[in-house]
Amino acid sequence: RGGNNMAIAMTVLKFVGGALPFVQELLKAFM
Repeated sequence: RGGNNMAIAMTVLKFVGGALPFVQELLKAFM
C-alpha cells in the first residue's frame, strides 16, 4: 500500500509539473 501511495504521488507531481507552464501561459494571455 505504501508503494502504491508513492506511485500516485509521483503521478500527481508529474501532472502538476506539466500543467504549471500551461497555467502560466493562460494567465499571461488573460492579463
